[in-house]
Amino acid sequence: MTKDEFNKLGIDKQIDYLNTNLTEGISLTILCKNIGIARSTVAGRALKQGYIFNKEINQY
Repeated sequence: MTKDEFNKLGIDKQIDYLNTNLTEGISLTILCKNIGIARSTVAGRALKQGYIFNKEINQY
């Protein structure tokens, strides 16, 4: 997925996309790098909508 495609998704769809890929074993850092977006940007967007990354289960 490109950065533009990712940015056009609503926050719920962005989180779904991230969580789906995280369950497949891709790290959040690599996932963000593949999309072309900063991990801090993803974390900031998620936090604004009430999503918090849980390291124990590797999901938002």
